[in-house]
Amino acid sequence: AYTAMRDIPNLIADQQTRVDQTRQALALRSGLKMLSGDFDELANQDARNLENQLRDTLGSMHRLQTEPPRRWANGFSCLAFVLVGAPMAIRRRNSDLMSSFFMCFGPILIVYYPFLLVGVDRAKRGEIPPECVWIGNIMLALWGLWLLKKVFRY
Repeated sequence: AYTAMRDIPNLIADQQTRVDQTRQALALRSGLKMLSGDFDELANQDARNLENQLRDTLGSMHRLQTEPPRRWANGFSCLAFVLVGAPMAIRRRNSDLMSSFFMCFGPILIVYYPFLLVGVDRAKRGEIPPECVWIGNIMLALWGLWLLKKVFRY
């Protein structure tokens, strides 16, 4: 389902509250079981249910935290594509259309998309900061600026 950007901070706060409550419930439950010496009950179905709830809530929170940077990065990818495509088109102005297209699209396909997909996947799992979805854009922009510098030399 589509979630408006303005709603995401409130949803993240709600998920954080749920995470805190679930962690407190797990800690309280574990403490009571240890205090009463009921060690067999530490890992019963109730504990597994709470752990699954915590994992699901953390997953939702990570996905929500990743969404704004991902949306902005996808929007700014067009700028990075232009930064690569314009100098490449200027340098290859006399070649045919298809070779120029594949000279630009090949590196985008090989560099940008893997970084975007890995960044989004890992950020949604909470393994890396959500801002890492910008790495592909940054690499393309740097490459485009380097190409632009070479074009300005001539």
